[in-house]
Amino acid sequence: MNKYFDLKYFALALIVFAIGFYNHEQFILLLLTYFGYHIIKGNNRFLVLVNFYLAMLVSLSILEINKNSKILIGEWLNNLVGFSIRDYLINFNTNNYGEELGSFLNLILFGYKNSVVNELYKKIVNLSLLHLFIISGIHISFLALVIKKIFVKKWLYFPISFFLLFFICYVNNFNIGSFRALIFFILSGFKFKNKNPKLWISIIVIFLLAPKSLSQFSFQMTYISLFVLFMNFKWNKKLLLNSIIISILINIYLLPYISNMNKKISLLGFFYSYIFSPLVLANYFIALFTFMIPSYDVLNFFYQVFKEMVLLSENINVVITLPIIPVNYFPLYLIFIWSLNLLFYKVNDNKIWRK
Repeated sequence: MNKYFDLKYFALALIVFAIGFYNHEQFILLLLTYFGYHIIKGNNRFLVLVNFYLAMLVSLSILEINKNSKILIGEWLNNLVGFSIRDYLINFNTNNYGEELGSFLNLILFGYKNSVVNELYKKIVNLSLLHLFIISGIHISFLALVIKKIFVKKWLYFPISFFLLFFICYVNNFNIGSFRALIFFILSGFKFKNKNPKLWISIIVIFLLAPKSLSQFSFQMTYISLFVLFMNFKWNKKLLLNSIIISILINIYLLPYISNMNKKISLLGFFYSYIFSPLVLANYFIALFTFMIPSYDVLNFFYQVFKEMVLLSENINVVITLPIIPVNYFPLYLIFIWSLNLLFYKVNDNKIWRK
């Protein structure tokens, strides 16, 4: 059987399961529909997924452990040290770099927004660039790669990377994207035949620490994007074309979330993402590595370049308003798009999807 088989149906099952927290009846109906279909097809692996998810849902109802909607490790650490290191660093930036630059650094390093950067923040949203300011797997993976180049020996590289990545997760309140990447990094020390065990383990860890987080947009958007990436990463051997197509597909999958969160989307957002990604990452890593050694001129230069590019891009931006898609229709929309995505591969006889 194709090694991608369980990942395909795992993606679908997870999406339906996570969104099912909003509407249990619809969740069970959709899950039973696919349950029956794949029973007929004889796909026993999907059966295991169904039973596992139903067991998790029942455990939530019986044990009533769905109160935590965020990972509380950061709060435990704050109580341990007696103060919030995140708050201290936010104040440090403002005091050392001034209100404007300091507020921008807080936005890019910690996702902290105040009134000083509010106008710039709105422009970033209108350009569909907000995802670049959320610490996620891209930041964590790139940082781990840089550390690995500096410290070649694994016995040195791994602990240094872990403590630095853990600290970054901590000062970002252990948001789902960064915490998932941290779990992936820890699991990189173990050998797996494919990425599926890492997905399973990361989801189970997040579920145990904060069960209700599975129903949050941040969790669903993180894992949907991840699944779309895994499902389509061999769409074309040309890296640039492949990445563009994956970016477009991710945005199509996430349209219901965008319609409820921002209500607007930039038609040039895909283009702007490629233009701004290197600059935002440069701002992030320069700010990170010069954090305790104030270097106003360097940081201000990159900030001013970024701000001018945002102002210029806003003048040629094309924004459309999206109709709000009710949350109850999310599973139907995602299953429909997922089915079209899968049908595309079957029609084109792509080897990735052959059994």
